Amino acid sequence: MSRFVPPFPPHDPTDPKGFSYMTVVKRWPIILTGIINDIISRQEALRKDTNLTPEEQDAAIREGVDIVREISRIKAEMSRDREMPKIEQDDGPVVDEFNRQLKELGEKGTWFKAPWLYAELVNSYLFHQSPTFF
Repeated sequence: MSRFVPPFPPHDPTDPKGFSYMTVVKRWPIILTGIINDIISRQEALRKDTNLTPEEQDAAIREGVDIVREISRIKAEMSRDREMPKIEQDDGPVVDEFNRQLKELGEKGTWFKAPWLYAELVNSYLFHQSPTFF
């Protein structure tokens, strides 16, 4: 099956005047910060939850710390234009295709250099997959 080649270039996140640049620089970090804040709020609620044993509270809080650490790592990698991660296989129908395309991107397989839509889909898939963080 041949790969579709659009009749126009993809949106380029390296153009500071384009919307895709603002997505990488502002929108995604805001979303990630919101997720981190939500987890921290939930951790505070866990500390007050009298229906959980202290061991259950500790385990849930440690799990939250691990999730925050992983999301913070991804956020830092985005801001530094690091290579996008391969998507972990979760038996989803498109994981192999995403990873194949990431490999094809080569040096353009970073958060700022990849075509915007591809990076957007990888980002969405990572957060759809975020339960694998815990």
